[in-house]
Amino acid sequence: MSHNSNGEENAGAVAETFTLNGSQRKTAFALEKNVARMFAESGIERMGFLTLTVGDLKTCAAAGFCCTHKGKAHFVQVFDPVEASRRINCLLTGLLRDFFPRAVVVTERHKTGAIHFHLIVECREDIRTGFDFVAFKAKHGYKKSASPALRRLWAVLLRRLPGYGFGRAELTPIFKTGEAVSRYVSKYVEKKLFARRPEDKGKKLVRYMGWKKTQMRPNDFCWATPGACEWRIRVRSIAALHGIETPEKAREAWGAKWAFRLTGVVSDLINSAHLLSHIEFVRAARAWSEDAMVDPLWWRTWEDRCREEEFPPVPVVAEIPDDVQAFFTIENAR
Repeated sequence: MSHNSNGEENAGAVAETFTLNGSQRKTAFALEKNVARMFAESGIERMGFLTLTVGDLKTCAAAGFCCTHKGKAHFVQVFDPVEASRRINCLLTGLLRDFFPRAVVVTERHKTGAIHFHLIVECREDIRTGFDFVAFKAKHGYKKSASPALRRLWAVLLRRLPGYGFGRAELTPIFKTGEAVSRYVSKYVEKKLFARRPEDKGKKLVRYMGWKKTQMRPNDFCWATPGACEWRIRVRSIAALHGIETPEKAREAWGAKWAFRLTGVVSDLINSAHLLSHIEFVRAARAWSEDAMVDPLWWRTWEDRCREEEFPPVPVVAEIPDDVQAFFTIENAR
């Protein structure tokens, strides 16, 4: 991922090949808006692009490999998402937050499966003025144009990153405009969503450092498209069958993934609508949505349940008077 390449157009072309679900689209959209906000508030002069390689420098004997490297030190990359996550979290809290007020972190797997991290960082000083981007693209001579602030950051990263389990790192100023970078990062995330492995499920693709929970989050907004509006109307109708009027109550009834559970119910109802009458449709909506609940008795308070366990209801046997019983006997005999 290079912010000085034409990756923006390439990433967009790749992303068009796939179809993101609603949650993934919201993650990419929120990321784009947050990156654009960083540039607007801090200015492009203080923004940097940081690439981090996860791994350790080891020798053959220490790593347990064969003698291919003949005892020379070599870099061993990390493929385990749990270990990579542990390392980036330690690095963010133990080092990077002292030098970068804010950062956006995106996880990447290379074709080999090795894990890397790409960060858009907000620096405390101007690191862009005077930087020779032509020399940087040619991969030689650009270090002479780096500002003192950028050189200090290079020195800190070079000295301290190995202690956190990271190898090669590259920190450079931003060449493109903030708007172009934010769009590119969003498209890049869309592309990387389809390169994830099964073991990456549940692991963070995007992290935020220093935002103090002020960043736009995927769950903070809803799409205003016709399809999204229609979905909310249907879900609201199903929830009303159970007396549920707020997202908090929906979470209590259907769990944290209540929207996903009700989406399945809505889909089943749509596919069965032509087979059901209106009354059957309503009954099916109530029954199917009740089956999807975490606990069908979610609406009963804890006190009610304890009271019923201590004093279970006693079945009442109705006694029919003799004259009424005689009446039914005569009527049945006719």
